[in-house]
Amino acid sequence: MSPIFRKIFWGYILTIFDIRIFIDILIDPIGYYLIYSGIKQLINKFPIGNKSKYVSLALIFYSIPSIFYEDTLNDWDWYYGIFSLMDLILVFYLFQLIIEIAKAANDPSFEKRSLWTGRIYFINIFIIYLFSSFLPNIPLNNSLIFISIIILLSTLVLEIMFLVLLWATRNLYVKLDE
Repeated sequence: MSPIFRKIFWGYILTIFDIRIFIDILIDPIGYYLIYSGIKQLINKFPIGNKSKYVSLALIFYSIPSIFYEDTLNDWDWYYGIFSLMDLILVFYLFQLIIEIAKAANDPSFEKRSLWTGRIYFINIFIIYLFSSFLPNIPLNNSLIFISIIILLSTLVLEIMFLVLLWATRNLYVKLDE
């Protein structure tokens, strides 16, 4: 595996999962640092990565409070809203970077796959955010639990789709680098 994409891949895994024993065990700032350092190595060949580099750098510092505070605290709703938006912007710029790598490798099928995956990802994330904003107004019953489980599973599938695309991009980058 390309060390560049190994960093981005594992960094993204660290940011996806939130395992807590009083503090976040999989520390998000380390994940964002890995993403940042991987992207930084791609900048010379792919200047489009500059945007994702700057967003990941900002997220390194912005995610520090998430180590200590859970995202269920009402006083921190604004923080997690901004945090989620910044994370979504990072994923958007990573998709752009992946598409540029596919173009540079002259692989139209991978470029098409990346575009399709990106569209599916962002359309579904938008729908999930839309439904999530209405969840607090739904009375607690079986339908709320069902909707919450569907949202959770949908998010998990989307994140796995993105990780699979990152994994496949590292193969493409290795071919390009030869």
